[in-house]
Amino acid sequence: MVLLGTVISWLAPLVATQLSSAMNWDLFDFALTGTLTATTGLMFILVARNVPNSRCRMLAGVALGVLLLLVWAELAVGVFGSPVAGF
Repeated sequence: MVLLGTVISWLAPLVATQLSSAMNWDLFDFALTGTLTATTGLMFILVARNVPNSRCRMLAGVALGVLLLLVWAELAVGVFGSPVAGF
C-alpha cells in the first residue's frame, strides 16, 4: 500500500513535467519524493502497529504528514532558509 501511495504521488509531477516547461523534475527529484513519501508511510505503519490507542495513531499520522509537508516545502522553495533549500 505504501508503494502504491508513492507511485500515485509521482503521477501529478510526471504529467506536469511532460506537459509544461515550468515544471522541470529530473530523476533525482522523483527519487527524493519517492523516498520521502515511502519513508513517511512506513513510519506510520510502524506507529500504527505499535500504538494501541487510535487517538495517538491519528495524532502521529497528522504529525508525520505535517513533517512531510514541511520537509517538502523546505526542499522545494526554502521556507526556513536551510543549506539544503531549493536543491
